[in-house]
Amino acid sequence: MPATVKHYARTDLTRSTADAIEGRGLFDEGRDGLFLAGPRRTGKTTFLRADLAPEMRRRGHTVVYVDLWSDTDRDPAKLIDEAVGDAILERLGIVAKATRAAGVESLDLAGIMKIDTTRIGEHDGATLARALGALRNASTGS
Repeated sequence: MPATVKHYARTDLTRSTADAIEGRGLFDEGRDGLFLAGPRRTGKTTFLRADLAPEMRRRGHTVVYVDLWSDTDRDPAKLIDEAVGDAILERLGIVAKATRAAGVESLDLAGIMKIDTTRIGEHDGATLARALGALRNASTGS
């Protein structure tokens, strides 16, 4: 039987990290990303999943979490591309989900661009940067 892990919320750290990501510091313009480093089994993933991601969602941000160890036989870039594609579909709502379920793999994003969600990051697919831009637009409604 696996041991039960107790979670200790790090509220102050969560708020200060979220503020820094948003650029709310005195001399801060915001972050383009977040890098956490530390010894194994010290709570980095727990902090991201249980504290920071919910706080960022509460503040209206789209959070894409990718566990690169979830399938070590797959190219990490493919795992990232898949997570971004899923997030795009999630943000576009029920119509996008219905079209995907019906076998439609290409989405027209409000007439701005078309994305084949199965080919993000591939040679003839959308670049990851373009897909992330589409996700941002879908998330903010711009």
